[in-house]
Amino acid sequence: MLLLYFLFSFFYYTTSIIKPKIIRTPLYRSIPLIKMHDMVILENPELNNVFVVDFSPVEDISKPYVLFRMFTGNNIKGKLRVFYVEKKNIINELGKTQKLHDLNEIKNYNMDIYNIINNWNTSFNVYNHNCKDFSKYLIKSFNLLKI
Repeated sequence: MLLLYFLFSFFYYTTSIIKPKIIRTPLYRSIPLIKMHDMVILENPELNNVFVVDFSPVEDISKPYVLFRMFTGNNIKGKLRVFYVEKKNIINELGKTQKLHDLNEIKNYNMDIYNIINNWNTSFNVYNHNCKDFSKYLIKSFNLLKI
């Protein structure tokens, strides 16, 4: 029995417990049916809450000159956003006004995750360096490191 407990403990603590998952959300709350924005849920089954991370433009995309620069293929400033939400209502919680958390909070949660996210170049380009590219990068990095 003790051997079985030891083997279970070893297997449990040496396997990955962080489960990343991409979810699609609306670009704008006023248009909820158009779900084109990717966010990554970083879920730990042992915790009741999850981190949600995404990449989006810093600049106000409602301004015509920003939209023009963005859609003509120019880079604009981007930002990494971190949300901390209750696991039971992830989609509902994301729809509410969320307090953004500092990226450094993930450092306390998991240093490998922090390093992966922090290594992302925050220049935003709508065609080749956007929220979908960030989500793919994050999932691929998790799979490579087996976090």
